[in-house]
Amino acid sequence: MSERAGLVAVPGFPFPVQASSGLEERAKELAGRCARAYALLGHALAVEPEVAVLVLSEGDWPGAGLPYGMPHYAAGHLVLAGGSSHFWRSFVPLLAQAPPEDYARALEVYGPELELEPFFDLLAVHELGHAFHGQSHSRFTRRWLEETFANVCLHAYVAEVEPALLAVLQTFPDVLTTIDSNIFAHRSLAAFEAVYSSMDPRNYAWYQCHFHVAARRVYDAGGIAALQRFWRRFVLSDDELGQVLASDVHPELGATLTGWPARSET
Repeated sequence: MSERAGLVAVPGFPFPVQASSGLEERAKELAGRCARAYALLGHALAVEPEVAVLVLSEGDWPGAGLPYGMPHYAAGHLVLAGGSSHFWRSFVPLLAQAPPEDYARALEVYGPELELEPFFDLLAVHELGHAFHGQSHSRFTRRWLEETFANVCLHAYVAEVEPALLAVLQTFPDVLTTIDSNIFAHRSLAAFEAVYSSMDPRNYAWYQCHFHVAARRVYDAGGIAALQRFWRRFVLSDDELGQVLASDVHPELGATLTGWPARSET
């Protein structure tokens, strides 16, 4: 992974970590969680992807159209906010539209000011889940499956390693999914596939909350084994892919893979 100029290296982790100046301690906190998740997921999925963690100030945030504070994984880099984010605060009015009993639950978990930073900090593990499938032979057939897989990774991590934070993880999705969905422009799975990368971030978060509710049910029903089954269903070795191509498409296509002429790599 290439290092970014102007950032400070933070040593002591199984992957490169860089931070904006002054955010070194915050980077250690976030990277520590990523390292614990990397160990859990690496053991469960038998994959150790190359990844680098960037913990950035708003001034160093990449101009990729994503609001500061929206964790994301791109080009091998897990990009996290090290400072406070207006993006996090933008969800407070949405949560206030929930039924009174659900809103009261959010206040109980996140405090009277609805401090959502602890929830968004956990999403680093969701993005780490993308690093695992992004550098493997896994190819999810729908965007929503890809996102739900990452959410199963996240829920499994919190349940297994930081169970004291389950309420922090679960309450935001539970409450946001109770508000009137008609306030969002996009609500169908087909729309999610079509405008995945260009919809309003709050609309995107509404989808993610529904995916997380589903992911929690997957984990609750089957634990880590359910995550492993999810993974294996969408990861094919070359031999397995060759068999599928030969049996389901045409033997010649399977032979293209399995009988490819040996040659030196250049």
